[in-house]
Amino acid sequence: MSGKDTHTMTTDQPPDGSWRPPSSPAPAASELDELYAEAAIRFQRQERPLPTRVWPNRLRAACYWFLAAEFAVGAVTKFWPGPTFAGPAYSVKFADWGYPVWFRFVVGALEGICAVLLVVPGKRPRFLAAVILVLVLTGAVTTHLVNHDELYQSVAAPTHLVIMAVVGLANWPTDWRDLLRRSPRIPAAAGDAR
Repeated sequence: MSGKDTHTMTTDQPPDGSWRPPSSPAPAASELDELYAEAAIRFQRQERPLPTRVWPNRLRAACYWFLAAEFAVGAVTKFWPGPTFAGPAYSVKFADWGYPVWFRFVVGALEGICAVLLVVPGKRPRFLAAVILVLVLTGAVTTHLVNHDELYQSVAAPTHLVIMAVVGLANWPTDWRDLLRRSPRIPAAAGDAR
């Protein structure tokens, strides 16, 4: 072989004679594995940032759902025509307490609406539900105390009253006018015609 035969030369220079910088030696297999692992970790961090407060939010949501289920069951029992699992029919209970029989529908409707409002995301609906339920439960506590009802009825209403007061305080609006304002709307895109 002659020294002028460029195809057999061992240099990194191309045969056309143009100059290119010498290539660095290929990394070892273990170095490549480390580089791929680092890149995968960086990609995962960019792809899914983990929220810092996952469990407190889930626990709070579970509490709201549990309270909503309790008040939904209470609302259904107010509309139930016959005896319930908690005793006689509410039509009989309300008459014994001195209220008109139709008043159970008002209380049941308020409890049902508030049960829905408790699970709607946002502080405003939850605050509204808590305020309404505090008013309803204040009447319930007063009724149970005046009529000297059984212990489980006399304890359940004040317990729920305290819980709803805490929910109301936890969702207290920063400004009382926030309760009256409409939620901000997202403006439609310029090309979006409806």
